[in-house]
Amino acid sequence: NKKYFQNTKNKFKKNIKNTKIKPLKKKILKIKKKNKKLTKKRSKNLKNKTYKKNQKSKKSKSNSIKKSRL
Repeated sequence: NKKYFQNTKNKFKKNIKNTKIKPLKKKILKIKKKNKKLTKKRSKNLKNKTYKKNQKSKKSKSNSIKKSRL
Protein backbone atom coordinates (compact mmCIF):
# COMPACT_ATOMS: atom_id res chain seq x y z
CA ASN A 1 0.00 0.00 0.00
CA LYS A 2 2.81 2.36 0.93
CA LYS A 3 4.60 1.62 -2.33
CA TYR A 4 1.45 2.29 -4.32
CA PHE A 5 1.04 5.61 -2.59
CA GLN A 6 4.62 6.56 -3.35
CA ASN A 7 4.25 5.62 -6.99
CA THR A 8 1.13 7.71 -7.38
CA LYS A 9 2.85 10.58 -5.62
CA ASN A 10 5.76 10.36 -8.02
CA LYS A 11 3.44 10.24 -11.01
CA PHE A 12 1.62 13.24 -9.70
CA LYS A 13 4.90 15.12 -9.27
CA LYS A 14 5.93 14.24 -12.80
CA ASN A 15 2.64 15.46 -14.18
CA ILE A 16 2.91 18.72 -12.30
CA LYS A 17 6.45 19.16 -13.56
CA ASN A 18 5.35 18.55 -17.12
CA THR A 19 2.39 20.89 -17.00
CA LYS A 20 3.79 23.74 -14.97
CA ILE A 21 7.14 24.44 -16.55
CA LYS A 22 7.26 28.18 -16.93
CA PRO A 23 8.29 29.52 -20.32
CA LEU A 24 11.45 31.10 -18.94
CA LYS A 25 12.46 27.86 -17.30
CA LYS A 26 11.79 26.08 -20.58
CA LYS A 27 14.03 28.55 -22.36
CA ILE A 28 16.79 28.07 -19.80
CA LEU A 29 16.53 24.30 -20.13
CA LYS A 30 16.76 24.60 -23.89
CA ILE A 31 19.86 26.78 -23.64
CA LYS A 32 21.47 24.37 -21.17
CA LYS A 33 20.81 21.48 -23.51
CA LYS A 34 22.31 23.39 -26.43
CA ASN A 35 25.39 24.28 -24.41
CA LYS A 36 25.82 20.69 -23.37
CA LYS A 37 25.72 19.61 -27.00
CA LEU A 38 28.22 22.29 -27.95
CA THR A 39 30.65 21.34 -25.22
CA LYS A 40 30.40 17.71 -26.27
CA LYS A 41 31.13 18.68 -29.84
CA ARG A 42 34.00 20.92 -28.77
CA SER A 43 35.62 18.24 -26.67
CA LYS A 44 35.24 15.75 -29.51
CA ASN A 45 36.90 18.18 -31.91
CA LEU A 46 39.73 18.78 -29.49
CA LYS A 47 40.27 15.06 -29.10
CA ASN A 48 40.36 14.69 -32.86
CA LYS A 49 42.82 17.56 -33.21
CA THR A 50 45.18 16.12 -30.64
CA TYR A 51 44.88 12.70 -32.22
CA LYS A 52 45.72 14.12 -35.64
CA LYS A 53 48.65 16.07 -34.23
CA ASN A 54 49.99 12.95 -32.60
CA GLN A 55 49.62 11.03 -35.82
CA LYS A 56 51.49 13.76 -37.70
CA SER A 57 54.29 13.81 -35.19
CA LYS A 58 54.54 10.02 -35.40
CA LYS A 59 54.73 10.26 -39.18
CA SER A 60 57.38 12.92 -39.10
CA LYS A 61 59.42 10.90 -36.60
CA SER A 62 59.21 7.81 -38.76
CA ASN A 63 60.17 9.88 -41.80
CA SER A 64 63.17 11.35 -40.07
CA ILE A 65 64.27 7.87 -39.02
CA LYS A 66 63.93 6.68 -42.61
CA LYS A 67 65.99 9.63 -43.86
CA SER A 68 68.70 8.98 -41.33
CA ARG A 69 68.90 5.36 -42.44
CA LEU A 70 69.35 6.42 -46.06
